[in-house]
Amino acid sequence: MSAPADLDGYASSGLPTKTMGRPLADDPLFFEAPLAAGALLAG
Repeated sequence: MSAPADLDGYASSGLPTKTMGRPLADDPLFFEAPLAAGALLAG
């Protein structure tokens, strides 16, 4: 099963885009996983 992860939308949302000092571009999986999970739950 897969679901979309809108990283561009997240990046422009104003929410934090760093985790443990790494920006979204350096650790996209950290952000993609919860975005995809949320998309599955919403659908």
